[in-house]
Amino acid sequence: MSNTSKELAKYINAAKDYDIYNEKIEKLQKLIKDNKYFIDSEEIAKSIINELKERENI
Repeated sequence: MSNTSKELAKYINAAKDYDIYNEKIEKLQKLIKDNKYFIDSEEIAKSIINELKERENI
């Protein structure tokens, strides 16, 4: 595979990732608009605690 082909493949993959990212944002926006998006405060607290624990071990 030539350098040009590799570079082109990289940009094609980035564009696909961008499309997936936009789809996720659109789904979240719809859930929020429809009042169907709920934040699980317990999961957030667990994530914060885990992150702090990981930082202590660095």
